[in-house]
Amino acid sequence: MEMSAKMVVMSHLSNAQEEIGFMVGSSAIESINFAKYVIIETKGNLNQDIDADAMYSNFQIRMKRHQTSSKFSDPTAE
Repeated sequence: MEMSAKMVVMSHLSNAQEEIGFMVGSSAIESINFAKYVIIETKGNLNQDIDADAMYSNFQIRMKRHQTSSKFSDPTAE
């Protein structure tokens, strides 16, 4: 589903805020990392529409790759 990159980032950062409030740390970290991933993938242009579902799928694949290569690596790092 196409939607504004800005809305995707804001939504995931808002989710992270709520999750931190409920002490669901790992979920909050994933939301923050996905928001960072969107910013990187859009080269900072959050005024464009993106396919949030497809981008999240790519993010999950990248996270799994990084988890197997290094426990402590940042999955949003280039």
